[in-house]
Amino acid sequence: MNSAPSLVRRGLSADELARAIFKAEIPESIVRSLPAQSAYMAIKATGVESAGDIISMLTKEQYQVSLDFELWEKDDFNEDGFWEWLAAIDEQESLAPLQQLLNAIDLKLIALIISTHVQTVIFDDQTDNPPGPLYFTPDNGFTWIFLSVENPDRHRLLGKLLAYIFESSAELFYQLISVQGVSTLTDLEESSYQDRCRRLSEEGIPDPEFAFKLHAPLTIGEIRNEISNEIGKAKVSEALEHIPVVEPLIFAGTNFD
Repeated sequence: MNSAPSLVRRGLSADELARAIFKAEIPESIVRSLPAQSAYMAIKATGVESAGDIISMLTKEQYQVSLDFELWEKDDFNEDGFWEWLAAIDEQESLAPLQQLLNAIDLKLIALIISTHVQTVIFDDQTDNPPGPLYFTPDNGFTWIFLSVENPDRHRLLGKLLAYIFESSAELFYQLISVQGVSTLTDLEESSYQDRCRRLSEEGIPDPEFAFKLHAPLTIGEIRNEISNEIGKAKVSEALEHIPVVEPLIFAGTNFD
């Protein structure tokens, strides 16, 4: 029987790990035994568009970290990455992947997508008359929705996501469509980014500002000062104690074929 330790040896590439997962007798047990970063590397090696099976095996924590890597370019929300991920988990016979996504993703990002691509008109009284062409109503005429996404695949995916949210939790649906009235796109993105930095910090990945300080070259004077300054040494040691050590299980970024 295959076991996690036999797969996570040093020198194992992301490609080899992905292949090993699919060859395992119980793939889910292998995936869930991996550090979140290693699981994400296996997804990227497979290609997000083809990694639906691996994604479905992730724990909530692995899923969150994977999205934190996939949905951001520095401090900018990567919307194309969101659509690619949503397409990868799309299934005709099951809505479980959507629930798994909603359990893990920062809902501020869903609110950001809605604020960008969804127009809503809400009436105090029920009406059968839509406020314009292509509007649809999930609640029998009180709320009317228009999707401004032009790409037909993304239009379908967003419509399906909204329908699932409404059916599973009407309260959450109304909260998400109302966010655009109280928060700007910039506020949503910045708040979500700060939460992302916090989660990655818990994974042993320092925030960009601290990482820049760690990698910034020292001047000769600063080096001499650090060597002679015991207080400076203590501060560095104290800072490093707050960074958890995560030993990656994959060290090679390319396969060995």
